Amino acid sequence: MRSAMTAAITVVYLVVIAFTVSGELTINDGVKGVIEHFTWVVGAVIVFYFGSKAVLQYVENKKEETETLTKQEQNDKNLAILQERLAKGEITKEERDELKKEFV
Repeated sequence: MRSAMTAAITVVYLVVIAFTVSGELTINDGVKGVIEHFTWVVGAVIVFYFGSKAVLQYVENKKEETETLTKQEQNDKNLAILQERLAKGEITKEERDELKKEFV
């Protein structure tokens, strides 16, 4: 949707500029003002298009990073539980090492 809107506005802008350059569109103060404002609008649309794309990519990267940290924290917690169970004598070293392979 974002791409379609950006493309549509840019195409309309380029058509208006083409008509202006070719002489099909008579330039008076009113038309000049509209073209200047439309230029600002097109510029803003392009900036928001690429800016929002960058923000979405940043958010996705942060989400993946958070999920990775969460998995690492869970692994650390599980290893601590295994170490605690070993200290209490609930499991043997061999059992701990076997279970530890699942977390690393």
